[in-house]
Amino acid sequence: MVRREGTQEYFASVYPIWEEHHIRGSISIVTSLVQFEKRESEAHMTLEERVRRFERQEIKNTLLLYGRDMEGKRKAAKELGISLATLYNKMKE
Repeated sequence: MVRREGTQEYFASVYPIWEEHHIRGSISIVTSLVQFEKRESEAHMTLEERVRRFERQEIKNTLLLYGRDMEGKRKAAKELGISLATLYNKMKE
């Protein structure tokens, strides 16, 4: 069942917790439609495409940490275990 709260759409799978023939609670697994659609689109990507996406995200996160200036890029490359040239090449992809 798809639900909406504000602008967020999601669906939930609810599983009962049984104890001595009585329901004592439940566990819900909630997935937003955005998460679901992302997972579905990634399922149709090749391994190479998923690796590229992962690498770009890791570079982006590391640059957020160290900064996008030259010193930040040097630190990011070192943190990621790649050369500065590789960092630049992967940023262009």
